[in-house]
Amino acid sequence: MQATNEPVGQVVLILGTPWVARGEREQMLTPEDSLHEEDRLVIPEGSRLLLKLRDDTTIWLGENSELELSHYRVESDKPSITLKFLKGALRCITGLIGKQPSADFTVETSTALIGIRGTEFWAGYIFEGDLGVAMIGGKGVYVENSLGRVELTQASQGTTVVPGQAPSAPIIWQPEKIQRALEATHIPGG
Repeated sequence: MQATNEPVGQVVLILGTPWVARGEREQMLTPEDSLHEEDRLVIPEGSRLLLKLRDDTTIWLGENSELELSHYRVESDKPSITLKFLKGALRCITGLIGKQPSADFTVETSTALIGIRGTEFWAGYIFEGDLGVAMIGGKGVYVENSLGRVELTQASQGTTVVPGQAPSAPIIWQPEKIQRALEATHIPGG
């Protein structure tokens, strides 16, 4: 499906020098910049980014992260958002899409698909380089690949996805691990 020129969100806060790749162009980001479908956000070392999508979904990106805003259709019969998470750490709180029963909100990674159901979650590659996913609060998150699927249904529950393996059985992440995950995406003032 063709991307629209209409903005899907905007930059709220930045730390450091995050930038966006939009087609063949690259530009530094500043607060209040509009974001569009197919934008690839690049957050270099020492940088962070906080953005808000039109439906009030809020996303924090930590340093050394990349995220593509692949697909955004919230004002339709079948609302859907697809993000492509390439590396780093992200935290997300779903907006209005999380309150719609027929909505489809997914985050694609190289090792698994993360499906979100009106929740706050964290995903990242900061623990031994494998994908970690934790539910911070809300209705639930599923993590699946061709080898298996797990459901995260309670706060602090997490899973790890190692390339070539099914997602690990859900376990409660210790408070120190949750804190380290959240600190990886924290932006002062955000």
